[in-house]
Amino acid sequence: MKKILILTLALIMCLGCFAACTTKDEGATLAEAVEYLRSIYKDNAKETASDYDVVGKIVIGDTTFAVTWTTDNAAITVKESTKKGFYTIDLPAKNDAVVEYKLTATVADVNGATETLTFDRALPVYDASAIVAKP
Repeated sequence: MKKILILTLALIMCLGCFAACTTKDEGATLAEAVEYLRSIYKDNAKETASDYDVVGKIVIGDTTFAVTWTTDNAAITVKESTKKGFYTIDLPAKNDAVVEYKLTATVADVNGATETLTFDRALPVYDASAIVAKP
């Protein structure tokens, strides 16, 4: 009787292991990619004084989503980064007033469906008084 009970429990444990090994073949959704992008950049500093890089694509499992970045201010441009798969937000070197802008990310899947995210950002005033010439 004990042997039958032990063999039954061992069989149940083995079947449980195989059941846990199954994977979903569905792939990631566009909403998951957008939420992932939001989680990456939601806590970034609103004010940034120098150029910075942002992702150009999101890979979740076997699914790749393209990310395109734009700004609503002509003084701030988006260009290809020296890092593969990234874009650089190019900020002006000197400015007399705070420049507020909206950074917009458009996430696209392979079928052409898109969703956008907007982040409020600002470029602080350039302070020349902090620069001290060497004697």
